[in-house]
Amino acid sequence: MSKSFIAASTLALTLSTPVLADPALGFGLNFTFGNGSVNTGVGVRAFSDDEQDKAAASVGLDYMFGSQSWRGSLGAAYMMDNSYIELNGGYDFNNGGFDFGIGGGWVNTTDGDKAPFEEQENAGLPSLDRLDSVTEGSSDEISLDSGSGDSTDDLSLDLSLG
Repeated sequence: MSKSFIAASTLALTLSTPVLADPALGFGLNFTFGNGSVNTGVGVRAFSDDEQDKAAASVGLDYMFGSQSWRGSLGAAYMMDNSYIELNGGYDFNNGGFDFGIGGGWVNTTDGDKAPFEEQENAGLPSLDRLDSVTEGSSDEISLDSGSGDSTDDLSLDLSLG
């Protein structure tokens, strides 16, 4: 049964990845409660979103030290500034059985208030938002003036055929 569970989990994760907004990968520590014992493990998590101060779904794989086994999990996490805290349910692949866990760790999050990409000047090229005027010279020449007063920012295109 564990091989079919692994295959189904892998297929579900693979098919769901394209619909994720901004997925993130995290590493952390997990404490599980079930089967009459508390177990500690380390693991890797994939989160449905990387925006901080938001909730995200998670899927993970842990190595549990107490039982010396691998555990797959599904959970809900709260994303903080490059960290997370999570509640999850999991299945012990080696010994069988379901348990519940709480975990936390590191994940690379983004601040949702900021633009994802900072606007940068093109190296030596005038950007379109700096173009103050487009002037037409003769019928075979178009020149773009950046308005900066520096002739190196101006672009001229000669469409002569002869």
